[in-house]
Amino acid sequence: MSADGRATAARGDREDGSEGEDRGDGRNAAELAAQVELLAAENRRLRAVYRDAMRTRYRQTAAGFGALGALALLAGWLFPGVRTVMFALGGTGVFAGVLTYFLTPERFVPARVGEAVYGALADNGGRIVGELELADERVYVPREDGVTLFVPQRERYEVPADEDLDATFVLPRRERERGLALTPTGRRLAELFEDTDDAPAEPAAVAARLASALVEQFELVERADAETDASHGRVSVGVAGPAYAPVDGFDNPIASFVAVGLARALGRPVTLSVVEPDDERYDALVVCSWTVEGGDGGDGSGRREGGDGSEGGGGDEGSDGSGAAVDGETARERGPTSAGESTRDDRAN
Repeated sequence: MSADGRATAARGDREDGSEGEDRGDGRNAAELAAQVELLAAENRRLRAVYRDAMRTRYRQTAAGFGALGALALLAGWLFPGVRTVMFALGGTGVFAGVLTYFLTPERFVPARVGEAVYGALADNGGRIVGELELADERVYVPREDGVTLFVPQRERYEVPADEDLDATFVLPRRERERGLALTPTGRRLAELFEDTDDAPAEPAAVAARLASALVEQFELVERADAETDASHGRVSVGVAGPAYAPVDGFDNPIASFVAVGLARALGRPVTLSVVEPDDERYDALVVCSWTVEGGDGGDGSGRREGGDGSEGGGGDEGSDGSGAAVDGETARERGPTSAGESTRDDRAN
């Protein structure tokens, strides 16, 4: 065979090989697409099966309550001597069955989904605070339309007027009142909590109810124990097993709920910090502080409290900022009491 013939044959072989590879790539892409579609369909099926299983579980529980209630009513009818007790148990069982059946959730969202969503929020909030070089202070300010999270620009700050907090970037004339105003993550939770709670707004009682709500109502933590030092304007809540970690993240829902609840109940700004607990039973210690009426921090009006404990004009630049600041070491040393025990309301004066 001549040289030209061999070159032509080689080109033909290469073209045949390229066509074969193209056909192979096309088949592979089609197979991958089919596998992806198959996996997606299987995921949808598994989610539907999971929802059906959870719904069936709730309805079986409702049926069990109803059956027990019906048996108790029948026993009360057959045995007059215990009729009152059986009728009471029967009514309770039937009511529990009906309630469980109609309160069966239609959607089940895994906890890791909420944690992932909060993680993105915390990252964004932390970056904004870092880029703006704001102070490491979190102040929850009660207002007529709810509580606002104020992140001051300076360590020695003053709480701005309500109209200034309407803006996200708070830029009044007074530099000590400048900062960032946001809607806290715990705001709506606190509103839901207050819709079902009409108890007195004493600091110790509010702290105990907030700790209980974290566990019982919202299931944000596995354990929460509160301690109150009302004479110094401080509440410490030890939490364990948080659903959203870390608790010291930017505006964490657990810490935010406690701070917002206290700010609403007390009607004055509340400063929040999260510290490491000395007690191994807890993963974090949420510490909230506020200016006490008649104390060194001012008249307790909550109108213009700041990190320097001043009122109105702002005070001396050389002040130590102890008026509304959180004493983390003292909070760690005291530690919270058990939620099952009565929360201490230390009124030294």
